[in-house]
Amino acid sequence: MTTVVLSEGVTAIQYNAFYKCNRLNSINIPESVTSVVAGAFETNHAIAEPLYNSHLFAYMPKAYEGGYAVPNGITVISAYAFANCVNLTSVIVPASIDSIGTGAFAGVSSFKYLTLLTPIPPKHDYVVFSSAYMPKMVFVPSAESYTAYTGDSFWNSASYRVGYNSNGICYTLNHEAHTAKVDYLSASATEQADYVTGAIEIPSALNIYGTTYTVNAVGRAASA
Repeated sequence: MTTVVLSEGVTAIQYNAFYKCNRLNSINIPESVTSVVAGAFETNHAIAEPLYNSHLFAYMPKAYEGGYAVPNGITVISAYAFANCVNLTSVIVPASIDSIGTGAFAGVSSFKYLTLLTPIPPKHDYVVFSSAYMPKMVFVPSAESYTAYTGDSFWNSASYRVGYNSNGICYTLNHEAHTAKVDYLSASATEQADYVTGAIEIPSALNIYGTTYTVNAVGRAASA
């Protein structure tokens, strides 16, 4: 079996639904699907394209390499959707996302950056990441968002840093010294690309809630 066509009306894809269907390389996700249980595609190594519908991201092929931007409009990232994608380096989550499922990024051993364009922290399970493979940085889209995420015990983890994404330039803020370091050239809310293209002007300072943060450093990862 190499192709499966699911009909509208299917609402869920259950655990091990396509277990050991090793030649399966094409399957659609109907708009009616609202749930994909962990493990539904776990052993399918022939699927080469991400699986999703307009509101649900279901599965990222294990062989995917580099950075990925989840399409706009999607509201749910399924459990283990990106699990064990060992060559995935960064993910951009659109502002439309409402929840991130259990183990969504588990086992992503090359994970560097997660950019969240959601203004408030999305609903989540406390095992979104593997404890051994956390992203180095989590970037958020605004000063207001920065306050919301750093006030959330899950997102403000000791295992990684939360940064501030302004016009596609991501910063780490030092609240005591009122300084900002450029860490990463990511994507603005409109570009939805892995990296900003074209001319980029790095400001000398940021004004956040009336406080001026002097931009005093550009990290090595900014040009990676």
